Amino acid sequence: MKLNHKECLLIEDLPIDQEIIKYKMASSFPNIKVIKVNNGEDALHFLQKRLDTGQAIPFLLLVDINMPMINGFEFLEACIKMGFTKTERPKIAIITSSIHPADSRKARYYNIVDEFFIKPLDMDRLERMMLFAF
Repeated sequence: MKLNHKECLLIEDLPIDQEIIKYKMASSFPNIKVIKVNNGEDALHFLQKRLDTGQAIPFLLLVDINMPMINGFEFLEACIKMGFTKTERPKIAIITSSIHPADSRKARYYNIVDEFFIKPLDMDRLERMMLFAF
């Protein structure tokens, strides 16, 4: 699995949150292109197309939990089926407005989740997590 260290995939259904996160990413990491998709289903199609054509996938996935069609947890299950449990996989960070402890526990159940953020996104924590991706 090839990773593109110049791309981040933002999986978020709310346009205002997309714009805030994209702005924060551009301010903190100007060399990283943020690709936005509106839900887990669109994200899976994007990733599968990249994998099928031998293209690199973004090194960082920012995944909202509560989305229409395929939510963040269903997306994580699909990622596992795509082979994301292997050592070379993108970094995955959950981003959510949910403060419910059950969501945090459930997210940490997945060994492919590297970080759990409650919105707004803490850019210092994200930067520390990203350091280990290079």
